[in-house]
Amino acid sequence: YTHQPLRSMTECLWDGCVTERLNKQLKNASTPLEHYYYTQHINHIAGRKIGEDYKHNLDILNRWVDSSPKSHLPYLVRGWFHIDYAWYFRGTEYAQLVTQDGIEKFTENLQAAKNDLDIAYTLTPTDPNIPTGLIKVAGGFGADQKITDQYYQQVIDIVPLHYNARLSRMNYNQPRWGGSWKAMIALERDCEKRSKEFPMLLMVNRYSAKQMQERNDYYQKAWDNSH
Repeated sequence: YTHQPLRSMTECLWDGCVTERLNKQLKNASTPLEHYYYTQHINHIAGRKIGEDYKHNLDILNRWVDSSPKSHLPYLVRGWFHIDYAWYFRGTEYAQLVTQDGIEKFTENLQAAKNDLDIAYTLTPTDPNIPTGLIKVAGGFGADQKITDQYYQQVIDIVPLHYNARLSRMNYNQPRWGGSWKAMIALERDCEKRSKEFPMLLMVNRYSAKQMQERNDYYQKAWDNSH
């Protein structure tokens, strides 16, 4: 995994030259660090041009899907693309501050992501980035924590030390997304315990601590109610 192949793959995709090259270069990894870089590749390609021409970028991804119907990767990348755009249209404000147009585009893109990731899963159920993406979808829809827990466990069953699944799970463990401080602390302890095997997991705890530090009145109330 080097930056040059990533750049060339991305340019190839976004220039419209959708080929099997990306399928060959984005291989399933074997170590936690390789899985981390693999996820970063997927995330970079899916979100590289967020904020630019949505329809044009989606058209490129649609052509890639059409040209590689038996590969899960086009569906996976398009699913993550829709997740990124869902939050781009919605913004990160509290729900009552989001415009109606933002809500509609958010919901539309999350559902499109869910559809793509479900197809990707039927093609290759062993890619941990599929349930990692579904954690984000379920969290965005405000699904019951049991559903995000189920997706999280699917990832851990494949890659026990998966960094990005823990980061996504930590995000939706926040009280503002229906979680609790207790859930965040429990995941922190898990990351600290497993960090002896994969030290990067401590970065998840850094993210958690930053969220806890930024407690406004809503967070303070949630904190008080969970203790």
